[in-house]
Amino acid sequence: MEHLKLRDNKGRLISYLTDEERKERKKNSSKYNSEKTKLYNAKYKDRVKEWTEKNKEVLKEKKRLYYQNKKQNFQEYKKKYYIENKEKLDNINKEWALKNKNKRKEHLIKHLSKPETKHKRLIYGKKYRQLDCVKVSIRNRSKKRGQIEREELHDNYVLSRIINNCNITREQIKQHPEIIEVQKLIIKTKRLCKTSQN
Repeated sequence: MEHLKLRDNKGRLISYLTDEERKERKKNSSKYNSEKTKLYNAKYKDRVKEWTEKNKEVLKEKKRLYYQNKKQNFQEYKKKYYIENKEKLDNINKEWALKNKNKRKEHLIKHLSKPETKHKRLIYGKKYRQLDCVKVSIRNRSKKRGQIEREELHDNYVLSRIINNCNITREQIKQHPEIIEVQKLIIKTKRLCKTSQN
């Protein structure tokens, strides 16, 4: 049944199509008005070309900002994912390294041969040598480490003292780890005695 054309009080035409018919017309507007759509598309293309030629720099900046924000969001998502699945990723990397030892060596050689990594290592070396704003040479670096181990009585230092002074092997010390703690107490008492005499 055809729909009648209705008019307002002012004489304006009211749409005589139903809601479903109107939706279909919107979807398939090119079928109903093919000539008009062709003309509109041609004009639209010309306008787009003119606008792009005028605003090339604006578009470049928009693209740059879009990709920059995308990278930042991706990095944040990557950090969150790594924190949540740290143990899982570490296990996967360890398994891959055990299976592909040759590939890992080749990758390390390529990575270390790059000029960027060499520059980073130089900067790190300079920072490492400047301990408390005092330049430490490469030869004296081990001495500095040894002084810290002696003062704070690390396990490695105490173990070396036991092996050098007593006839005890490493395997025996591993079976009886209490020996290290006893040796630490002996060294502390000797130091206290020296300080009290001075």
